[in-house]
Amino acid sequence: MSTSISTTPRERKLGFRVLFLGMFAIGTGQTLFIAVLPPYARGLGLSTTEIGLIFSLSALGWMFMSPFWGRKSDYVGRKSIILMGLFIYSITTILMGFEFKLHNDGFIGLTLLFILLIITRGFFGFLGSGTHSASMAYVADRTTEKERSGVMALMGSAFAVSGIIGPALASQAILLGPLVPYFLFGSITGVIGILIWIFLPEKTKPNIPAKVHEVHLTALDSRILTFVAMGFFISQTQAIIMQLLAMYLQDKFSYT
Repeated sequence: MSTSISTTPRERKLGFRVLFLGMFAIGTGQTLFIAVLPPYARGLGLSTTEIGLIFSLSALGWMFMSPFWGRKSDYVGRKSIILMGLFIYSITTILMGFEFKLHNDGFIGLTLLFILLIITRGFFGFLGSGTHSASMAYVADRTTEKERSGVMALMGSAFAVSGIIGPALASQAILLGPLVPYFLFGSITGVIGILIWIFLPEKTKPNIPAKVHEVHLTALDSRILTFVAMGFFISQTQAIIMQLLAMYLQDKFSYT
């Protein structure tokens, strides 16, 4: 990638820092939805199946579109795809807060709320899923083989950190109102997107050798199939536990 040639070590260091914040924002938002949305939406009258569908369409879009946006970033640049994902996430998160408020104020019914939540969350899955793949590609572009695994592990740790801080922030924000976390987290992500727009260096568009796209790697390739299966089962187990835990505790202790 020609972008790495035009980027100084100091610029890369600053870029990786703001990129870490971007990954953190996405991870924190995921924990927000998993921890806050299920019990609140069920309290409004949505069934557990309907709540699951809100997440499922978004996850489906994430699964299919992440590779697409990763390939797209080869041509239009990493930064534009990263920014698109962050701003889409910011907008859709705040929009979901407004949709809940419209229902609470009596402007829309429960059925329309359900449809709007699916569509809004689906937009994030289909259009905002490129942030992660483009971020990893950005790191790969600007690291040597020796340092690449360490920097990528650091970026991956943003999700682990967000899993700790996200629920803690959401639990405090929700004390100010059940919809406050949506507006707070959406706004924070928007600010981080602006920081990345300003401080993430990408001076030239990628110059892709033709051979890069002659390699057709699929999820069923024997070289990575084990890792794909491992990632699938870990993610599936984590999603089941995190999404059902809040509703289980709601039933167990008769919480509102």
